[in-house]
Amino acid sequence: MNRNSYDSDITTWSPQGRLHQIEYAMEAVKQGSAAVGLRSNTHAVLVALNRQSGDLASYQKKLIRIDNHMGIAIAGLTSDARVLSTYMRGEAMRSRMVFNRALPVQRIAASLGDKAQVNTQRYGRRPYGVGLLIAGFDEAGPHLYEVAPSGNYFDYYAISIGARSQSAKTYLEKYFEAFADTSLDELIVHGLRALRDTLQQDKELNATNCSIGFVGKDEKWTVVEGDGLQRFLDMLNADAPAAGGGEAAAADDAAPMETDAQILLGMLTCLVVSLLPNLQKNVPSPAELQTNSILVTIRSISILDSQTEANYCLNFSDRHFSGQRTCKTRQLSIETCTKINEFGQCWAELEAILGGVYYVSHLETVPLSGRTRFMDVSEEMEAEMGKQAYKQIMQEYGRHIVPNYHPAAVSVQKVAKRIIAVSGLKDVDWEVYLIDSPEKNAFVIPGGKIF
Repeated sequence: MNRNSYDSDITTWSPQGRLHQIEYAMEAVKQGSAAVGLRSNTHAVLVALNRQSGDLASYQKKLIRIDNHMGIAIAGLTSDARVLSTYMRGEAMRSRMVFNRALPVQRIAASLGDKAQVNTQRYGRRPYGVGLLIAGFDEAGPHLYEVAPSGNYFDYYAISIGARSQSAKTYLEKYFEAFADTSLDELIVHGLRALRDTLQQDKELNATNCSIGFVGKDEKWTVVEGDGLQRFLDMLNADAPAAGGGEAAAADDAAPMETDAQILLGMLTCLVVSLLPNLQKNVPSPAELQTNSILVTIRSISILDSQTEANYCLNFSDRHFSGQRTCKTRQLSIETCTKINEFGQCWAELEAILGGVYYVSHLETVPLSGRTRFMDVSEEMEAEMGKQAYKQIMQEYGRHIVPNYHPAAVSVQKVAKRIIAVSGLKDVDWEVYLIDSPEKNAFVIPGGKIF
């Protein structure tokens, strides 16, 4: 039976014991812009990345005041966040009126979790599509809670939610032990560093696209925006030139090997694209595919080098890569590994901007010296995807070229060009093929010439 037989209602369990509607709501949080929270022994800090709905729109605010001792950061549907923040303000006001004291942070987190859980258990309702980070200070000290659409809530020393949040979590996990005795300014800079790791390659933190909120024992909830951010941004960038210069020098000293270039080009075959969001119910969600900043469900890619007639196999698992030529295994160069990290950010961007149906694809390049074809050979993905989604999309597009103006085509073209730029390819003509492995059908997203 198809998956959509079990995801039409929040109260319907799948045979695997899962509630798919809750998982969809959790995915909505991952589509929101990133937010980072961290706390010390004296303060709790929230740092959020503001997002524009368009070039002509202003930035949406991600930090909301609940009471003098508490504030929240959001990721997901802003409209749902407004409803929940209004509820939280009402509870905080009631506590002051009835009990003449500030509402304990743990109590409001538990109350919010109970409110979210109700929508996961009753017919005719949907889960809230927003995740919240609650930062507050009460009699027990500073607190940092995450509340999820599932109704779960957790207490953290440091946490991040939203798009590309795994990069921020990696930073926080590395340095969280030093947060306890850190000053407020240093804690904020740590938050900005973690938030910076979630940015796309061509973006930087500035006074308009991020905001900071903090609360402490003798400090009410305060939001820092605009010109007030510049002092912290200057602290963030203080050591950037020295670190960047060292990396640049190392890159200049290391000359890329031809075989590394072939392996890097193979990374292009691992594009996962999204088409026709209305088919979402027929395919696994990103959570089911166990995706991270780099896709880990695709285990290997076969690369045929037309110049040397050698068959390369790129094996990878959870960010650890090795190249293999026939039976001889060698490690990738440092420069190659650095570029692979950049590819990981590209994939994280794909995961964020291309919501909907996921298709395994390959990218075909035609160099001046001849024709080289790169194909994805992942049997795991074929087994998970099945034929139903492909059949439905073939009914609409057949074997025709996907129009250039299709939203998914535009998004894939942008990211593919960035990946090609990272790999340093020149003088190639490229296209992205979406393949139906069981049926051997294919249709094309047009690319272009790179000179």
